[in-house]
Amino acid sequence: ISITVNPLVTPTFNTIPAFCAGTTAPVLPTTSLNGIVGTWSPATVSNTTSGTYTFTPNAGQCASTQTIVTTINSSSLTDFQWIVSEPFSSNPTITIIPNSPGNYLYQLDSGTPQTSNVFYNVSSGLHTVQVTDTNGCSDTIVKNDILIIDYPRFFTPNADGYNDTWNINDLILQKNSKIYIYDRYGKLLKQIFPFQSGWDGKYNNNDMFSDDYWFVVEFEYNNTMKLFKAHFTLKR
Repeated sequence: ISITVNPLVTPTFNTIPAFCAGTTAPVLPTTSLNGIVGTWSPATVSNTTSGTYTFTPNAGQCASTQTIVTTINSSSLTDFQWIVSEPFSSNPTITIIPNSPGNYLYQLDSGTPQTSNVFYNVSSGLHTVQVTDTNGCSDTIVKNDILIIDYPRFFTPNADGYNDTWNINDLILQKNSKIYIYDRYGKLLKQIFPFQSGWDGKYNNNDMFSDDYWFVVEFEYNNTMKLFKAHFTLKR
């Protein structure tokens, strides 16, 4: 007699791509791509939990079992907080803290989105940050008016309409802030306030020379009045 042993056929199926929790789950096909008919255990795909599903061929088909793994992407991003570096930091940073873990892209203003939640060397002033769930399982969150406090390193009082005065405009909402400007010998030249136009480079209506000038600023940070001292350049 002649005995023929047929090899077991492995049922093949399309890969089920990862999908977001709570969305419509895919339906498991009862016939494989290569024509094997059978049943699944569990019979339906969960839309809340990742899992493994086993396909068992019907009797008489010389086919082996097959498994499919599903991946559920879950995200509950609804908000984020931020931490900014202290005022007048040498390396201003913004650190974003999402309200839930996940795979996110972070974008500062109109810059390139990044996977890091920390932005370095951020310019002074108000900024916009956008957080996007890369899996598409949460709405994009956008927040404006994230403030970095810094001071201009120079100004050019030449009446051309650009950088004609010097001030720390990032403190414009602090009505109690005061700024004192000195020459290199410690002589007080001007007291200004952030909510005013600033220093025009004059002393007693006379133009001051191109040079470095020092300042002291009194400002509020974390409900405490602080002092900061540094210098800037007048260019003509």
